[in-house]
Amino acid sequence: MPGAIGTANIGDVQAKIIAPVRYTLSMGTVMERLVRRIPGAQGNDDTLNQPKWSSLTAYDATEGVAVAQSQLITDANVSVSATESAVDILLTKKLLRTTNAMNFRVAGKIMGDAMNRKVDRDLLALFSGFDTILGGASTTAALGYYLAAISRLPGTLHTSEPAPMPYHHVIHGMHFRDIADDLLALSSSALAATAPFPDGASRSILEDYTFGRLLGGRVVVDNNMTVTSTNAYGATFSPESILFYDWMPLDATMELDQGLRGWRLMIVRDFGVVEYDGTWGYAQRFDTTVPTS
Repeated sequence: MPGAIGTANIGDVQAKIIAPVRYTLSMGTVMERLVRRIPGAQGNDDTLNQPKWSSLTAYDATEGVAVAQSQLITDANVSVSATESAVDILLTKKLLRTTNAMNFRVAGKIMGDAMNRKVDRDLLALFSGFDTILGGASTTAALGYYLAAISRLPGTLHTSEPAPMPYHHVIHGMHFRDIADDLLALSSSALAATAPFPDGASRSILEDYTFGRLLGGRVVVDNNMTVTSTNAYGATFSPESILFYDWMPLDATMELDQGLRGWRLMIVRDFGVVEYDGTWGYAQRFDTTVPTS
């Protein structure tokens, strides 16, 4: 008795179905819009100098007595040099002819995402250089650390220079979770049918898992942070604490390489980042262990 004809018998004539290709999702650049960005222009040097005047002190004077000493006004300089960052790929003619999934637009999107992550991570890396680090390795993020940072930014002593407003909290997603846990402070029966539904930040977290502002600062989650031994640096800071010298915005080129029989695509961005004032931001090093409950 002949056997049934199944899919294994006619595999060579079956139409192959391929779903639309998806992109690997990326957070892109978060930090670029949260710091002081200074654009470059044609003819500008690739090193930016940011001078700053010193302050003076007023003293009591005695009538009829000459002031003993004149004071000096001095300047200090913070400089940052732009360096090139590039993404380079080659799309062969054969590749472009044999697939409809890959084209110049798709390649450009993927390359742009890579450059955005580069910019974002370079800016995030400056957090650990702030003068003060709150928390520490394996420390759980808590509201008290952010309260300490935001209360110190306006200047803790009469000799301190206040950090210019506004202020931002840039945190890792796992730090956000720990803060949310602080704000909710839920017990097993907190959401019983007879209990009143919480309002304010707690309600925002329960409904949308978000809160736009916290303790006078804007809250931004950025998971592009480098995680080392389940710890990452976030920060509470003034935008003026970091300079982003965008000397040459993104430049894209495409040329045919006859020898390799393909199209070479390259994007270049020439930029530099530097901490301007280490007292205008407070780094926060906290644990990023993925929760299970």
